[in-house]
Amino acid sequence: MLIIIQMKGSVGQALKLIYDQVITRPYDTFLLAIPSSLYVLQDNLIIFALSCLDAGTYQVVFFYTL
Repeated sequence: MLIIIQMKGSVGQALKLIYDQVITRPYDTFLLAIPSSLYVLQDNLIIFALSCLDAGTYQVVFFYTL
């Protein structure tokens, strides 16, 4: 949405910018994809682990993970 606003409402120019910055530069995209994928995995594992706890422990542990 911000890209479209910066391109003064032109969706075509916004798509071209995304293509130029993401698709044509796979090495840079790959370098950013690794940490972000690991963060998503870690976050999902934390949520899964918290869902296996009883209610009282969940509330105490969840409060400290924020």
